[in-house]
Amino acid sequence: MSGRQCDVRERTLVRNLSALARSVVRVAVGCLSVLSCSPQPNEGNPCPRDVAAFRVELTGPTGELPPETELAVTFGGAGVERYSVERGNRSNKTVCCVPAHPSVGKLPHVSCDGDSTRGAALSAKDAGTDRGVAAIHCELWTDGAAQLEVQAAGHAPFEKTLSAVLVEDETLEECNTLKTRDIRLVLQLGDSGVPR
Repeated sequence: MSGRQCDVRERTLVRNLSALARSVVRVAVGCLSVLSCSPQPNEGNPCPRDVAAFRVELTGPTGELPPETELAVTFGGAGVERYSVERGNRSNKTVCCVPAHPSVGKLPHVSCDGDSTRGAALSAKDAGTDRGVAAIHCELWTDGAAQLEVQAAGHAPFEKTLSAVLVEDETLEECNTLKTRDIRLVLQLGDSGVPR
């Protein structure tokens, strides 16, 4: 094989690899847009809009949550987002939490509008009791299972694995549409039985 033929083959290989790399980038960008965590308009798509995998309500056994209450949600194998009663969390994309009143029946939709710092800014008077926040309401846009860890001063820390549920509808079989699960959790007092 002559040097010229090798040069032509090398250039052809480089062009093909370049085209392949561009295709991979386009596919990756497309996948990321499909997997975004917030609901998107549903134009021309037979599948329903995305929904949060979970709505969570966290309350305390004494009617209030300590200000040091923190949630950590692990999802997608390695993603972790946190929420704190004291600080909220403005950077969360998947875990949207706000202080709230305990609810009865179906848990309400939580709207963070891209800013879950509302939790830190809400006063104790607005969020529940004279002394503190009565409950936290969260929506978890995890697109599947999640591991929830909760820590709060004077209360036993706990972990809970949340399993996602697909909508059972043969017409939506290709959509992998999740059904939002309501999860109610109550902090338990520490080993001594009283808050520390």
